[in-house]
Amino acid sequence: ITIRGFNQRNVAVMIDGIPVNDMGNGWVYWSNWFGLDAVTSNIQVQRGLGASKIAIPSVGGTMNILTKGIGNKAGGTVKQEIGAFGKLRTSLGYNSGKLDNGWGYTLAGSYKKGNGFVNETWTEGFFYYAKIQKKMGNHILSLSAMGAPQKHGQRSYKSDIATYDTAYSQSLGDTSDFSGRIVNKGISYNKHWGYLDRWNLDGNGDTIHENGTLNTKQNYYHKPQFSLRDFWVVNDKFYFSNIAYASIGKGGGTGISGNTNNYDENGQYNLQEAYDANTNNLDPLYSDSENKAGTYLRSSMNNHYWYGLLSTLNYEVSDKISLSGGLDMRYYKGEHYREVYDLLGADYAIDESNSLQSSQIKKVGDIVGYHNDGLVKWSGLFSQAEYSNGILSAFFNLSASNSAYKRIDYFKKKNL
Repeated sequence: ITIRGFNQRNVAVMIDGIPVNDMGNGWVYWSNWFGLDAVTSNIQVQRGLGASKIAIPSVGGTMNILTKGIGNKAGGTVKQEIGAFGKLRTSLGYNSGKLDNGWGYTLAGSYKKGNGFVNETWTEGFFYYAKIQKKMGNHILSLSAMGAPQKHGQRSYKSDIATYDTAYSQSLGDTSDFSGRIVNKGISYNKHWGYLDRWNLDGNGDTIHENGTLNTKQNYYHKPQFSLRDFWVVNDKFYFSNIAYASIGKGGGTGISGNTNNYDENGQYNLQEAYDANTNNLDPLYSDSENKAGTYLRSSMNNHYWYGLLSTLNYEVSDKISLSGGLDMRYYKGEHYREVYDLLGADYAIDESNSLQSSQIKKVGDIVGYHNDGLVKWSGLFSQAEYSNGILSAFFNLSASNSAYKRIDYFKKKNL
């Protein structure tokens, strides 16, 4: 999302008033919310700095996605999408509206899969959403849960233009020598995957044969979010809103460790060569019976635990003047590390990144490369006075936020 030329690091993105920008870098990972359209009631977009109900430095603007609730009419949707490159998505959604006893609920689910325009950028994912609401006097209580576990293949960085089309590259002034380089592969070319034929042992000790392709750059993630909201209409001029929420993210992205520049004559990574070398690589320094990995796949993990409380009040002094204010509290812990993901036929890998470790031998699931936690504490206050007479509108906003950062490193890099 880009607003007024600012990317989403400078745009506050919210779902039902709950901020979803990453606490570490401000980014919004939309694959974590891919099925949200099935339950969206409307979307509020504010361009630039302006009247806002949250203390957040969003110079590009603010975007709030509102989901359906008991204020919407009862009804459901069934949607089937079919597209190019194997795209298939099925979505179901139902909103009960307000029932006679004051209860209401919204349910939705979605499944998607596809091959992708770029080679081996397949995708598969699910989406689930549930909201239960109850009107109790002047209060509306709601409890919601949503998430979208997904996995997809990537083409994660750019190549020079000649890799895709030398004629186009030359038309732009490229006079370099293309000999010995990977060129003219078309714009759907992806260098990260390769062919692999291997044998594995399953859980019962039987050998299973796997023959096909493997993308070395994969992303997998699941970020469920849970929230409890109380919306209190004190009277026709004053209302008060409190939201407590939690979000727990788990997942990471894979890549090659070892020989990262081993490509065959077709421009694909030579996984078979790496696999064959790993299956016959005894190193007596570490083991006389197990094979050491020269090349393997590791996964960069980014797990997080995010808890927050958001309180907002609004008071209409008159038909033209309103006052509002609020409190925004957050706590975030991010776990960052790499782990062995696929040994490609070997039994172990060697990693010397941590001088505190008792053994350099690493197996699938063991941590390699780096290991640290990032802690973020955030508190914000805002107050606002707004005037509007139908022709002219003006507001005065005063807000402040305080953030604290801490890094805990579990690896010892060097002796000082």
